[in-house]
Amino acid sequence: MSFNKVLTDPAYILNNNNEMIASHDTDGKYLFVNDTFLKITGYTKEELIGKNPYDFFHPDDKELIKKEGHLPAIGGKDSTLVEFRFIAKNQEYLWLQTQTQPINKNGEVIGLITSSRDVSSVIDLATTAEVSNMLFDQSSQMAVLGAWEVNVDPFKINWSKTVYDIHEVDYSVEPGLVKALDFFVGDDRTKVEKHFEELMNSGTPYDLEVRFKTAKGNLKWVRSIGKAQLRNGKVWKVYGVLQDVTNAVEDKIKLKELAQFLTRQKQQMEQFNQIVSHNLRSPIANLGVLLNYYDESEDEEERAQYIKFLKQSSDSLQDLLNDLVDTVKVLNDKEIPQEPISIETLITKVKRILALEISNAGATVSLDKVEWESIDYAPIYLESIMMNLVSNAIKYRSEDRAPEIKISAILNEEGEKILKVSDNGMGINMKRHGEKLFKLHTTFARNKSGKGLGLFMTKQQIEAMGGEVEVDSELGVGTTFHINLVKYRV
Repeated sequence: MSFNKVLTDPAYILNNNNEMIASHDTDGKYLFVNDTFLKITGYTKEELIGKNPYDFFHPDDKELIKKEGHLPAIGGKDSTLVEFRFIAKNQEYLWLQTQTQPINKNGEVIGLITSSRDVSSVIDLATTAEVSNMLFDQSSQMAVLGAWEVNVDPFKINWSKTVYDIHEVDYSVEPGLVKALDFFVGDDRTKVEKHFEELMNSGTPYDLEVRFKTAKGNLKWVRSIGKAQLRNGKVWKVYGVLQDVTNAVEDKIKLKELAQFLTRQKQQMEQFNQIVSHNLRSPIANLGVLLNYYDESEDEEERAQYIKFLKQSSDSLQDLLNDLVDTVKVLNDKEIPQEPISIETLITKVKRILALEISNAGATVSLDKVEWESIDYAPIYLESIMMNLVSNAIKYRSEDRAPEIKISAILNEEGEKILKVSDNGMGINMKRHGEKLFKLHTTFARNKSGKGLGLFMTKQQIEAMGGEVEVDSELGVGTTFHINLVKYRV
């Protein structure tokens, strides 16, 4: 056959066409299929001609083909392109894109012609992309992670759906730079604005965890990440992600609070142990000394006085033990409990507990000046502080004079409550000992016994309640402690 004849031979052109061509009667049965149809589906002509095409269609697609392909053609109209699944001879489904045309004779439809192409690879690619997009959307929603971008020229902002969801705004809202920055709260807005400006100007990336307030007024924590694309050394696009990290940040805050709570509990337990060991020593020692005096005395009047002292010491010890038991019960609380404490009642109680020490030293303990009468404080702390300071004043008394201990409840210029404890004792060389005055196991007089625990514990207890302590002292004159009880309390 000559070349020109090949080009004009309808059978040759029909069978060497990339399209799958078939003819059908009005019921749809195959009358003819070209070679391309056979190559793609794998069937022989004998396996198709005379058969109903619907036997080869996917069940879910039959109604679609009938409605959009077969019926329009029977009615004399060209159908639209229809995509459907066709089972090949290897029992795998192919995706075909088909158009059906009517064959007319004398104004009557006598048959149909279909032209199909295999679009399986295209459908598979689209399906893969659709699945990938679906998985991305689902994972973004699960992670509450959205993407955004800003084109510099022309200027345009784009948000993903999840970014809209985080902002709690409708998808129809046009995102704007000022609007977007306005969602960040307080100083965090300034921080984000500064970093975003650096990103736009120089391409400097950022990664921030900041507070965020949605359009509905809900407070969140978000992680905001921004990066830049450069072109010829200049920023032409910036992009990034916005993630709702509220739960993670709140968990971190809770863990931090728990760590602080456990640290505070540890400190409280240590202080409690110190109080127990230190504060019980004086009343127990008093009981021992008084019992010895009582046994050695033969004077009934004197022995009666010792019995009185013994009863006072016993009562004081019982009160102290009750306070310690109550403290044990509340050590699991986040804060040491407080209650109103009368300064006069406090001094009376301390004098009763230390009665023997005061008597033996010939000391006087007096409330000198009262500008405030009570304070909300932890009783066990304030009693321990006062006992330590009075006990120390007696221990470090001057050998030349009887101890005088004066306690004042005064107000400073800011209206803060100050507890002032002054004595006329030995005094402290502040140049030599000032920096280590409150350190553990520090003493300031060689001829005085002690473990150097009292002042260390006193300072710890004062600071635990948010206060501070200062000391004025002069050798041979005396010492004054200024205790600002609530300087740092809000």
